[in-house]
Amino acid sequence: MTAALRNRGLWLAVVIMGPGVAAGLAAEPPKPKKEPIFISFMTHQENAYIRGIPRQEGRNWTAGPRGYATRAKELIEGWEKHGIKGEYSTMGVALQQLADEYPDVIETIKRLKIPVTRYGGVGHAEPCAVGRLGDLGGMTMDEALRAIWEFETRTLAPNWRLENGRVVIGNPRAGQPITLEELPLYNLPQKETWLYGGTLALEMLLGVIPMDFFQARYQNLGRDEEASAWPLNAVKRALGMGSYPVSMNPGRPHRIGRLPPQLVAANWPRHVPYYMLGGVALGNIQALLSNPGDYRIVWPDPEANQWKPENSALEFFKRTYGVSSFKQVLQMECPLNTIKGLMTPEEKERFQRMLDRFTRKKKAVAEAGAAGWETRLLKEEELREWPEHLMALFEERRDLPAHLRPRQTTLSRENLFAAAQDLLIHWPVSNHDGDFGGPPDYVRAGSTTLSLAETFEALAFALESFVVSERIPEKIVIDEILGPIDYPVYRLKVEPKLDPEKMIGIAGWQPYELDSAHFPDPELVRRQGLNPPSFAPLSVSANEVSVMQAAVAAARRIRENGHVPGSIEIFLPARAAQPGERAPETLMYANSAELLYGMAQVYYLLVRDGMPGPVRMASVKIIEDQICRYVVHSGPASYMGGRFQAEWMNTGFIWRAWVPVWRLNAAWSHKPASR
Repeated sequence: MTAALRNRGLWLAVVIMGPGVAAGLAAEPPKPKKEPIFISFMTHQENAYIRGIPRQEGRNWTAGPRGYATRAKELIEGWEKHGIKGEYSTMGVALQQLADEYPDVIETIKRLKIPVTRYGGVGHAEPCAVGRLGDLGGMTMDEALRAIWEFETRTLAPNWRLENGRVVIGNPRAGQPITLEELPLYNLPQKETWLYGGTLALEMLLGVIPMDFFQARYQNLGRDEEASAWPLNAVKRALGMGSYPVSMNPGRPHRIGRLPPQLVAANWPRHVPYYMLGGVALGNIQALLSNPGDYRIVWPDPEANQWKPENSALEFFKRTYGVSSFKQVLQMECPLNTIKGLMTPEEKERFQRMLDRFTRKKKAVAEAGAAGWETRLLKEEELREWPEHLMALFEERRDLPAHLRPRQTTLSRENLFAAAQDLLIHWPVSNHDGDFGGPPDYVRAGSTTLSLAETFEALAFALESFVVSERIPEKIVIDEILGPIDYPVYRLKVEPKLDPEKMIGIAGWQPYELDSAHFPDPELVRRQGLNPPSFAPLSVSANEVSVMQAAVAAARRIRENGHVPGSIEIFLPARAAQPGERAPETLMYANSAELLYGMAQVYYLLVRDGMPGPVRMASVKIIEDQICRYVVHSGPASYMGGRFQAEWMNTGFIWRAWVPVWRLNAAWSHKPASR
C-alpha cells in the first residue's frame, strides 16, 4: 500500500488491481458504438469601451475599442484558416467599433457567411460607450414598447460626460437618441452609421437579420427538455428576428458543462452524442480536427439560411413596412400596432406584470430612499431543531411489522452501470451568475427508475465493496433511506439584491449585492459544497482514490444515520492544474450531489475499463430548486461594472439559499414509475 493511501486512511490500495478484478469484470457490458462530441465555437463581443479613454479602472483586459476589435478579428481569421465557422454574437455598438477599426473583417464575415447572433444589451463594461435601456417603471405598455423600439434602433446618449478629457458619471441627456452633432461629445465618429443602434445597427452593417443569442443550439439540452432560443421579444420580431427558419445541426446531442473535451472523449459514455461549447480559444482547434472519430466542429445555421437574399433585413422591411432603405427604418415611428399584434395574450400579461414590478420598485425607492430599499429585511422565522438521527432504518429487531421495515431494492451491475451513464449524460449546466445547476429529478437505470438517494446509496455501497474485495459486485441491495437532510443551510437576515440600474445591463453577468456585515459564516459556506473563488463553478481533475475514500465514508454514514450525508470531506486540488503540473490538494467538502457525480464517473470507468481513472469534480447545487447566486459586497462602485472590479473578483461568496428539510428529502426521494 502506498504512503499516500495510508496517510488518507484508506486501508486497502484501490489502484493496484489483483487477479480477482478480471474475474469480477467477466460480465462487463459490451462497449457501445461511439457517438461524436459536437464542438461549437463562438465569440461574443460583450463590451463597448470609450474611444480615447486610457485603461479603465478595475479592468484586467486590454482597454479600448481597438483591443476588443482585434480579438474578434483574430478569431474570425482563425476560423477561416482552419476551414470552420463559429457563432459571432455581438451588439450594435461593438460591431460599429469593429467596422471602424477593421472594415475588412466586416467583409470577411459577409464572404464566409459567418452565423451572426444578437448579444443582449450594449455590454457589461461601465461606463459604457453608449446609453442603455432606461428604467421602464411608471410607463404604460405603449410607452415601454416605444422605449424598447428606440433602444433597438437608435444609439442612445450614455450616462456620462467628458470634462477636461475625464469621464464624469451623470448626463442629463442619458437614454435619449443621440444626434449627429452630439457624436463627438462622446468620442464617437461623426458618421451617420453611428446613429443606428441595437439590432438595427447589426442589420444595417451586415445586411442580414441576426439570430437570437444561442438560437441554433441543439434540440436536446437535457432530460426531455426541448431547446429553445431565449424568448424573442415582440420588438425584435418587429425588426425581423425569427422571420426565417434556422437550419439545425443533425442529431439530438446532450449539452454538458465546461469540461475538457479530451476528458469526455476518453472517460464518458459515448452511446449518445454530446454538445459542448468550445469557447473562443483557437489553440485546440487543430487537435480537435485531427480526431474526427471523437469530435465534430459544427456551427449554428449550417445551411446559411440567414444569408439568403430572400431573408435579408431590407427584404423583410420592404415586405412588412413598405420601406426600401435602412434610413427610412431609422426615421420610422415605432410601429406599435405591428408590435402588439405580434404579442400573444400571455406575452402581454407577462410584460404588464414586469412593468408593474418595475413601477413598485421605483415607488419604493422614491418613498424609502435607496438605502432603505437596499437593506429590506426578510421576515424572521424560527430555525428548526434537527435531531441527530431522524430515523433508525437499520435496526435488527425481528418483531417489527412489515410496513415498518425499510423497502429494499436489488440492482444488478448492469442497472447501476446504466444509472452512472445516465448521470454523466445529464451533467448540470451552470450560468454566469453563480448558479451551478443541480442534479436531474431522477435517474434512469435501463428499464428501472431510481431516485437520487437510491442512486447515491447504490454507488457508495458498490465502490465500498470494490475497495474491500477488489471486485465489482454483481448486485447491490439497498434499503429505503432519506435524502441529504443534514445538508448545512442558513438564513440571511438581509436579502441579497440585484440592482439592474447599478449593474451591467440586460446581458447577464450580474452579481447580487449584500453588505459584508451580513455575510454568513465562511465555514458554513465551505461545508455546503465545492466553492470557487468567484462566480464560475470550481472544476478540477480529481484523484479517483479521493473519490473512493469519500464514497467509503458516505456508505458508513448511510448505515449509521439512514440518510444520504449532506456533505462529505474530500481531498481535491484547490485549483485547476497547469499543463504538466500537479496542483496541491487540500481538504474540501463536497455536497452529496457533487460526490454523486464523482462516484458515477469512477464506477463507470471501473465497469467499462476495469481500472478507475482521474475524474472531474465540479460545483453542483444540492437540488435544482435551490437558489444559487454569487454575492458581493454592496457599494457605490458597483456601477463601474459589478464583478469586473478587480477588488471584487475574489471577495464574494456563493449563496446557496436555505432549503427546508422536507424539500431536500422530497427532491432526493422522487422517482416516477419505471418504464
